[in-house]
Amino acid sequence: MSNNFNYDRAGVCEDVNTTYENQPEYQRNFQDAVFGDRGQCKPTGWFDVYITDDDESVTKDGIDGANTVIPNITGFVKGDGSQVDGTEAAQLFKGYINLDFDSEDFGLIDGEGVGFAHNTTFAGTIWQKWMGWGTYQNNDKTDQQQYDSIYNHPNMKVSLNLQMMSLKKWADFHGVDHKEVEDKLRKNNPSLADAYKRIVDSNVDVSDLVNDGQITIESANDSNNVGVGTTTDDNSQKLKDLLNEELEDLETSKGGIGEIDNVLKTFEKAPKEFATAFGLPEDTIVSLKYPHDAVYGQPGIAGQDHIVIEQFQYKAPQALFLKEKRESASYLSGLRRNSNIEHFIGIAKLPIPNNLSFSNGVSWGDSKLNAVEAAAFFNAFSSTAGVVGSGDIGQFVNSLGQDLGQVVKEVRGEGLSKGSPANLALSSFIAQFALGRVGINVDGNAALTRGTGAAINPNLELLFNGPKLRNFQFSFNFAPNDELDGSIMRRIQKFFKMGMSPVRNQDNLLFLGSPNVFRLRYRTKERERIKGLPMHKICALTSCEINYAPDNVYQSYEDDAAGSSPVRTVMNLSFTELTPVFQDDYLNKNEKMAPSNKTVGGEFNDLFNNSLKTERNQGDGDFEDMTAEDTGF
Repeated sequence: MSNNFNYDRAGVCEDVNTTYENQPEYQRNFQDAVFGDRGQCKPTGWFDVYITDDDESVTKDGIDGANTVIPNITGFVKGDGSQVDGTEAAQLFKGYINLDFDSEDFGLIDGEGVGFAHNTTFAGTIWQKWMGWGTYQNNDKTDQQQYDSIYNHPNMKVSLNLQMMSLKKWADFHGVDHKEVEDKLRKNNPSLADAYKRIVDSNVDVSDLVNDGQITIESANDSNNVGVGTTTDDNSQKLKDLLNEELEDLETSKGGIGEIDNVLKTFEKAPKEFATAFGLPEDTIVSLKYPHDAVYGQPGIAGQDHIVIEQFQYKAPQALFLKEKRESASYLSGLRRNSNIEHFIGIAKLPIPNNLSFSNGVSWGDSKLNAVEAAAFFNAFSSTAGVVGSGDIGQFVNSLGQDLGQVVKEVRGEGLSKGSPANLALSSFIAQFALGRVGINVDGNAALTRGTGAAINPNLELLFNGPKLRNFQFSFNFAPNDELDGSIMRRIQKFFKMGMSPVRNQDNLLFLGSPNVFRLRYRTKERERIKGLPMHKICALTSCEINYAPDNVYQSYEDDAAGSSPVRTVMNLSFTELTPVFQDDYLNKNEKMAPSNKTVGGEFNDLFNNSLKTERNQGDGDFEDMTAEDTGF
């Protein structure tokens, strides 16, 4: 075998006998740059399941895959259980097993998202993983029987044994300890761990099954048809025996739509890398203070009031894409949320700006409901409420489709005699409804007013519509006294501009990660909360405007670190809170976590979240709950 590697195809490992550790350093560096950490020779995880057309899975369970001919693989069987000869018509399905050694789901078969693709152009692609289009899924729905039929078929077990051979090849190439691979498999899928151990203990040579670096159905088929190649008859028999090994009690991944978790994981590295933009090691907390000699929060030392702005990685408040969390949520009691903050990234301390003006608002709007509309609605409502309570959805739909004439029949009571006010009002609305059915639009109330000079009392009233999100702007003036102040100024400006930017991962350009979010606090020189200033909920930074020539004249000074720096700059930050303000926020009542959270029935408060590694762990103190002296939000 050649010791040269082919770097043109991702995942290829041309020489199984030359391990990663034995390569020259320049080759390892180049390989890591092309394939990522231990990426070369990594199995894709996609596997093919072939089931012949005479199998009960096809004739009885009705599975329908891509039409093909089954390969002549030892272990593949026909409907009667006999060995295939490579000429039988068959159905092909595409499945996926997670063979990413660094993943928590290592060794799990994706049944609920990927399932088994059939007759779809998305088979074996990112779309099959994320969307589950054209698949039989393990979801207790109409296709569960078809999924089980494929999942329990002996030909699937042969394909999974091939995947374990590919995994062994990858471990051999990178010098990964086989016991470590086995132990990690055993946590999620003991049956596959046993299969992997059998393959390792057999010392079987799988090099004849290699096709473009992967052990596939096609390469195994070639080995069966062509012969033993360079291997011995004994090795060939070992291969066949291993492929025929039974796999029992296989495990599938629990929850998720496709690989939505993997989508989210592509953005996990962003908060750790944030500090590197400031010349710091990964996963370091960025801590900035302007001016550099300001005294902020040092007990016993004369200092000044200041604003503290912390930055966090954003976290989705409702993980509704995860199946077990959708099932545990009670939508009839409303949507509960979890905390919006995840990874603590950094902190900036600045003088309190001069423009401190805030407004709280809620949405109110005018509402009209005349007596006839009220009678019709509440009679229909009582009827519909009974149907909904009975759980008869079909009757519920029929009730929603009732005409106004049917509703009117339910209106009972006196006062509908001819010529009475109620008769005139109701008659005008019935006439309007009837004419509307034939395309003639007439305002019954307006017509009645034309004829009588009287208008139906609309009972106009101002009603509450909902809360509003608060937004506010701060203006910070920078006039550095020396080069260190200038350096800190530039870092603070980058801290906010970088934090408000969406996250992009070059390995996954289909999605963008949410920008970071911020927590704002006002503190005294003694590190206490300034209770005369408002509190803020977690905020998004929606705008960062920097004027480098605020006096309409560009002026600069020589700066050794930056070449040149403006004499004065003004930074305007616009924030919007992520959630509205409620009355119970003033009562020190924490929000209850969603049932899907690991801490079921627990509570959280984004304002005083002690579960995160924040500046309080760096000696800046903690914040007490709201008191009677607080102005509140």
